[in-house]
Amino acid sequence: MGLRRTSTLIRVSQQGTEPSTQTTFIRLSHD
Repeated sequence: MGLRRTSTLIRVSQQGTEPSTQTTFIRLSHD
């Protein structure tokens, strides 16, 4: 589940829609 969600977030971040999403995702993953 987590891995699938991670893949989606990385894909969106890679598109360059919102760089903030990457930071939030990393923060959530670290938490």
